[in-house]
Amino acid sequence: MKQKRQGFTLIEILIAKNAF
Repeated sequence: MKQKRQGFTLIEILIAKNAF
């Protein structure tokens, strides 16, 4: 998984869910 960034957006969360 990518390192946690301060600019974590909901879009990135959705992408992470799709990655599963």
